[in-house]
Amino acid sequence: MEFNKLKKYLKLVFKDKFLITYGMIVALIVSAGMYTEVHAKTTVNDETIYERMLAENGDKVINLKLGVIRYYGDFGMVAYAETTAAEEDRLKNISMAINHGTITNRGQYGMYAEADAEAYDLGHATATTIITNHGTIVNRGHFGMGVETNAEAYNGGHTTATTTATNHGTIKNKGDFGLGVETYTEARDYGHATATTTSANYGTIKNYGRYGMFAWASAEAHDDGHATATTTSANYGTIKNYGDYGMYAGAGTYGGGNATATTIITNHGTIENKGNYGMGAYIGQYSYGDATATAINYGAIKNEGYYRMAAMGEGAETINRGRLDTRGDNYIVMKASYGGIIINEGTIDINEGHKDGTAMYAVSGATAINEKNGTINLNGHDGIGMVAKGAGSTIENRGKIYLSGSMVTPSENNQEDWVTTPGFNGEDNKGNRGMVIGDGAKMINKGKIIFGD
Repeated sequence: MEFNKLKKYLKLVFKDKFLITYGMIVALIVSAGMYTEVHAKTTVNDETIYERMLAENGDKVINLKLGVIRYYGDFGMVAYAETTAAEEDRLKNISMAINHGTITNRGQYGMYAEADAEAYDLGHATATTIITNHGTIVNRGHFGMGVETNAEAYNGGHTTATTTATNHGTIKNKGDFGLGVETYTEARDYGHATATTTSANYGTIKNYGRYGMFAWASAEAHDDGHATATTTSANYGTIKNYGDYGMYAGAGTYGGGNATATTIITNHGTIENKGNYGMGAYIGQYSYGDATATAINYGAIKNEGYYRMAAMGEGAETINRGRLDTRGDNYIVMKASYGGIIINEGTIDINEGHKDGTAMYAVSGATAINEKNGTINLNGHDGIGMVAKGAGSTIENRGKIYLSGSMVTPSENNQEDWVTTPGFNGEDNKGNRGMVIGDGAKMINKGKIIFGD
């Protein structure tokens, strides 16, 4: 029965003699044996306080528009849910923290959410946390907004942990992570552990540390356990970062069992990054199960470092569905290494006036693909559409590569791999080349290389 309907019926019974709260209704339902949930209370702040606001195991905290939290500890606002179930128990908790005002914190986290679910002996545990920022967070610690989601299942237990973090306001952070989310699962002895973390930025993140937005998923399974960790992060607003990554996706699996870790990050807005990577996808070095990290761009990336997008490690993939370009001379727009994959389904421009630019670069066993709907424009001098170096590295053009000068060396189409000869495919009088390979790399051209004159 819905909360409002049940509340109405209870008022009829008790003749409005006292206030009917959500916590009372939960207590009545629990006593009836319908399901188990701990107490719930809501705390609201509309003034200046010098302590944290904590929502724990079913609670909800709200900092209103006039509310100001000034705290020197580790957490400005916290939503925490911990559930442990054993011997066929079915337990769940949900906690929420919402900020409409201002949080000024000198500790580790401006806003923090943690969901921990643990189950043994056929128990079922569910933990959920939600944090939302509509106001302003000013933090000098590691995280402007931080999330950790943990699920552990043993001896046939089942766990589900879920956390959601959303920014509609402004985050100003001096530490490493503007908005950082991490997901961990561990399962042993036929346990099933599932953890899911979701984060989204619709506002502004201004970060002086390494990551504007950070997303990680880790799964560990042993002895017929099943562990699944999923992390998704999306930017619809603006990220201004002074560190290494505008957005970062990472994943790792451990233990050799049935472990799956998946991280997906998407940019629909704007990334302005002082560091080397606009968006990066990375796979942990010791991953033994099914680990994938994917970065997808639909928006704008303007970083001052070396790469707009990069994929590092087998299972890492970056996809451009927007428009990317070079920042200056000797610039690489998309790079893949150590088994990573880069895919262009949008447009990549080597800008006019820029020299020695490369649209797509694959090295150390990596793969670069310019898809059928992908376009590469070489408008500068001595630019290259696609490059592959090293044994096991492959470049494949299925779309169109435009060379702005007149033809010097014609291009050729091939359905098979070119390993050593020729070393390049198509060249114009401005020194631009469509495709280049070296050191045992492979080249496939099923698309078109088009000259300007």
